[in-house]
This record gives sequence, structure tokens and C-alpha cells, in this order.
Amino acid sequence: MERTLIAPGVHLSCDPAEKFNRCRISIHFAFPAQRATATAHALLPLVLERGYADCPDMTLLTKKLAKLYGADLTVDARPMGCNHNLCVSVTGIKDAFALEGEALTAEYTKIALGAAFHPYLVDGCFDPQAVSIEKQMLKKGLEDEINDKRIYCLHQANREFFGDSPAGVRQEGYLEEVDGLTPAMLTAAYQQMLRTANIELLVLGCDAAQTAAPDVMPASAPSCAASSRPVRYASSSLTVIISSIKSRLSTSGTKFAPRPIKPCGPATPLDSRGEENGSTATMRISMGYNYNGRLR
Repeated sequence: MERTLIAPGVHLSCDPAEKFNRCRISIHFAFPAQRATATAHALLPLVLERGYADCPDMTLLTKKLAKLYGADLTVDARPMGCNHNLCVSVTGIKDAFALEGEALTAEYTKIALGAAFHPYLVDGCFDPQAVSIEKQMLKKGLEDEINDKRIYCLHQANREFFGDSPAGVRQEGYLEEVDGLTPAMLTAAYQQMLRTANIELLVLGCDAAQTAAPDVMPASAPSCAASSRPVRYASSSLTVIISSIKSRLSTSGTKFAPRPIKPCGPATPLDSRGEENGSTATMRISMGYNYNGRLR
């Protein structure tokens, strides 16, 4: 897998995965874990997964994914040492298997970028109704944790071992803080993530033509997180993704200033998918939840 620096703090890793008939586009935000915003960042994936500006309704989003031959949108967050890792990913079949030659990869890219960089906002903040519903989901997951003795013991062991260090921050959030979260607080946490995160783009299953880019070494290379892998600079790669990321960051009104990511302890693999506190938009509706978050 080749890793390419495409913008300050933004890396692209590609693997054609020719043996498989599915592809996956993942956008990972890795940023330092902080106790003050832990609960807001735990709630953020649940709200982002409900939809984005161009498709804010969960039911319409589910239909859109179904039309793409059962594609899957997942937004989850997992600890990565002392850091928080929020992942937006879309998985579906490759373009070569589309019955009518549809450009499926382009649609996957639009959905992933929309969920990551263009969330549905109401008066500049996340939708209050969506925030209220997902607060209930997060609260229920945290309350049910006491009944899962294995997870409860792991969290208590982490608390005792790491103490007040960043690695000891509960990235599932804190039950006593859930009710106090507001759409404005969640929006501020999202903007903080955009400002401070290092972004890793993982593209699996795309052919060489879709990911090829000429090598161009900039006059002064930006400082990014240290990596043991060689870094190649490119002027353009997956043009749609790069240009969209730059436009999203510029229109969001935030100054992108990625911080170096400091490893601490064993890290969770970037592509691990935890679904303890929720599920995908498609799964939630199939399990019997309507758009208002109530059981049918």
C-alpha cells in the first residue's frame, strides 16, 4: 500500500485489492483525546451517520445506499493510543460489477465527503432533533455498559492504569455529561476536530487509473506526524476527494492546522469498526427505528 502526502496533514493510502469485488473509501480523523470534549466527540459519529447536507433524511439516505447495490455508510470512533480516531467510510461493489455501468465509486466519494465535511446544519448548528435522538442512543449505550461485565472491567482497568493521562480518557463518553450536550457544543467539537486532526484517506479497491498522480516535490514540505513509511508528494490524486476536502475546509470558516499525533501505547488498527454504541443508518431502520427515533 502506497502512502501519499496530498496536503498539509492529509495522507492518501491506496490498494487496488484486485482479488475482491468490493471497494471502500475511508476518511480517518486522528486528533488528541481531551477530557473536556470526550462526550461530544463520542456523540459526533452518531449524528454524522444520520445524513449530510445533500441528504439529511435517514430514510432517503438508506434508499440512496440501497440504489447503489446495497452500499454501506459507517461513521464510528475508536481510541488510537492517546488519540481519538473518527472514521467515515463507504463500502460497496466496484464499478466493474455495476449492471448498467454506473460510476459507483464517484457516488461513494460524494457520500463519504458529504458525511465528513458537509454535515446537515440548522442555523449553523447540528439539527437539534437529531442531536436529541442520538443523545438518547448514546445514553442508553452507556447505561447498558454496566451489564456487560467484560467491557465494564476493561474500562475500569484503563481508568486505574492510565489515570488522568490522555490514554485514560473515556472515548465512549461520560454518562453524566450526555444530557448537558447542546447542538452548539457538538458543532464546536466538530470544528475543533477539523482544525486539529490529521486526515488519513484509505482507498481500497480502486484501479491504478483512478489513483494515479504525477510526483511533484513542493518547495517546502509541511511538517506532519512522524511516520515510519516513506512519504511521496503528489500534485493531485483522486482529484475529486482532494479538491472537495480543500473546499470543505475553506468554506467551513476554520483554519486547518493539524497537530502532530503522539503515539501512546498499543494503537487500534485504523480500519477496526466498533459498533457497540450504535449501528449504520441502514441497520437502524431495518431494526425497526423510524426517522423520529421511536420503535415502530
